[in-house]
This record gives sequence, structure tokens and C-alpha cells, in this order.
Amino acid sequence: MERRSSKAPSALLLGRPERVATLLVQAHLADRTAAPPNLIARLRDMEQVVCQARGDRQTLQVIASGRRLLGDAEDFATPEPAFEPDLPAPASETG
Repeated sequence: MERRSSKAPSALLLGRPERVATLLVQAHLADRTAAPPNLIARLRDMEQVVCQARGDRQTLQVIASGRRLLGDAEDFATPEPAFEPDLPAPASETG
């Protein structure tokens, strides 16, 4: 007998930051009382967490788009570039 995962597939989809942001923004646009009253602040916080965790750029884009749709004018987070080890100069530059 197979054992089922403790998390349902719908719970896994809801847990992704870009999916959560999308659902909350859609709910707010459809009915302003359906979403939390501090939705923009929550999206800003979510964006900072994703940035600090060096999350996916697509996730940051979805969150930023949601903020724009809600009329947020505050600066958007910019992810830090991923760590790149020092690479030797190309042969053409070494002379």
C-alpha cells in the first residue's frame, strides 16, 4: 500500500511565493475586501525575503508586477548578483 504525502498537491502550489502573490493580487482586484488590507506591505516583505534568499528572478518579477497592479510606487527590490568565482582572463587579454 502506497503512503500519501502529508501535503496535498494544492498545498504545494499555494506555498510558492509567486503563486501566493498572484492569488492575493487577483483576489484584491476582483474584490478589495477579499485580500488582506495590508497586501502591498506583505508583497514588499515577500519580495525582500525572496531577494535575501537569492530566489528566482521570475518570482521577484511576479511579486513586482503584483505591486505595480496594486499601485505601489515604492522602489522595487533588485536581487544581488549570484556569486561568480574569479575566472582567469581570456587568452586574448593576457597578451
